[in-house]
Order: sequence, then C-alpha cells, then structure tokens
Amino acid sequence: ENIIFIIATGIHRSDSQEEIKEMFGENIFSAYKFINHDCDNPRQKDLGKLRSGNNLWVDPIVSDIDFIITTGVIVPHYFAGFSGGRKSILPGICGRKTIEANHAQMVHHNARAGNFKGNPVHEEMQEAAEKVGVDFNINVVTNEHHEIIEIVAGELYKSWLRGVEVCKKIYLCPIKQKAEVVIASAGGYPKDINVYQAQKALENACHAVKPGGTVILLAECTEEYGEATFEKWIEEANTPDDIIKRLKNKFVLGGHKAYVIARAVKEVEVILISSLPQDKIRKLFFIPMESISQALNYIKDKYGEDFQAYILPSGNT
Repeated sequence: ENIIFIIATGIHRSDSQEEIKEMFGENIFSAYKFINHDCDNPRQKDLGKLRSGNNLWVDPIVSDIDFIITTGVIVPHYFAGFSGGRKSILPGICGRKTIEANHAQMVHHNARAGNFKGNPVHEEMQEAAEKVGVDFNINVVTNEHHEIIEIVAGELYKSWLRGVEVCKKIYLCPIKQKAEVVIASAGGYPKDINVYQAQKALENACHAVKPGGTVILLAECTEEYGEATFEKWIEEANTPDDIIKRLKNKFVLGGHKAYVIARAVKEVEVILISSLPQDKIRKLFFIPMESISQALNYIKDKYGEDFQAYILPSGNT
C-alpha cells in the first residue's frame, strides 16, 4: 500500500486499465495502485524556474512521495538524443506548458538523434529530474526486436549514461562521409503504418545523406498521415517554410512532426514509395514513385550509374 506506480504519460493519452494489466501482469496489477499522469491537472505543483526560464510544473503526487524510482527504455530519440533516464520526469510527469516549452527547443541544431551534448532539450530534462529528486533509476536497452540487451541501475544520470554507451553500439553506425543517396525502409508494419510513424526513418536517413542529395523512403502508410494535428498542418501549408515558421511561433504536438519533415525537405530531395495517394505525397513535399525500380532509374539518371548510397533496412530504429 506504500508503493504507487505512476504511468509517466507526458503529454500523451492515459493508458487504459487493460493496457496497464497487460504491461505489468495480473498479479502486480491487482496488488498495487496505478495512477496515470495527467499533464492538464489543475493541481500541478510549481517547482520554480529552470535555467531556460521555463517553469517546472509537475504532477501533484510528487509532493507526497518519499522515494522515487524511475524506469524506462533507452533507444535513440530524434530530438532528445536518447530516451530513458530523465525522460521519466520531463516529459513523463510534467505539466503541458512545461513539456511544450521543452519540446519547442527541438529546433536547436544540437537537438538530434544520438546526441545529448549541447542539446538543450536533454539538458533541461536532466535539470528537471534533478530538481524533482530521483532516488534510483532502472533502465533497459533493447534492440530493434524489443529484446532486452542490457539492464542498468543506480544513480539516475550515471546509470543512464552507461545505458547510452550500450545503446550507441547497437544503433549508431559511424560513417566516413555522407552519400548522395540513402535508401531507407521504415521497417515494415507497424513502423510504417502511417506517415507520422514512418517519419522517424526519414529523420535517420537525413543524417547520412549529403545536402541536396536524395532519400528514397519506403513506407506503406495504410493509415495515411496518421494523426489529426499533423495532417492539419500538412494540409494547410503551401511551402515547408510555412510549417517551420508556424512551429517556431508556437510548439504544438503533432505539428512538431510536420516541422521535422519540412526541415528535411529543405535540405534533401525525398522520394516516397507508398500506398499513400499521390496528391497526399505531394502535400508532404515528397516525390511519389510506384516502385524501387522506378526510383533507382531516376537516381541513375540524376547521379550516374556509380552513385554512392547507404541502405537502412530498419530506418525507424
């Protein structure tokens, strides 16, 4: 009765009772109390200002807790560098305004996958976790098949750093130079169920392609755009700059994925091979193509027969 599980949902929807039961098992679910964090709870506790000037609003239950244990998974994250560790606190149990102010810093050039040095999103997350006061951390590092490769535990930051080093060996691949072309698959279902999910593969591909180069993205996208706000931002934009200016003016969840796409197409050419209707592909500022053969013929015409390329078979990870 003295142990409470807080589902650190951040800005996302609450988990259902069935989802929690499936996650933890019947025995644990029936023996302990589970609470979904609500980022819009009017009783949030104000822990003061962070160095950025943003206010740190957290779940009111934090003031009633004597010992905080954080858990999570460490994988690359497209603007926080890596998940896990401090993300259990921010965004995990923070208020909407705090989360949105933090995520708005994703426009910084250091806010990218695999990097936390000089990354303002990460730095503020870590500061928030220290201010809340985490007593113990347990994180796992998983591979692309969601198999546990390593378990790290101990002081929050030190244990997280150990996990990050393992994560780098699994997910990061050093390259000597960027290529003219990157061919990236989102990794099949469910990673390519919609553009909102498949966007991760484009983001990863952009790290390996030369400025002005071409990314060939393979993603089925049977659920099309996949998220209402994201779709609205795409449909309302006439140019990539429209989206970029809109997010810099005000961070909106869903719109942030449109921003990532807009930023990408400003730097590289993107070909999408998908079941998505061609008009919707063009609204993304992508070039629609029917097959990989058609795309490769286009590439050969553009770059010649001996073009340089990288292939990402599981681009989302």
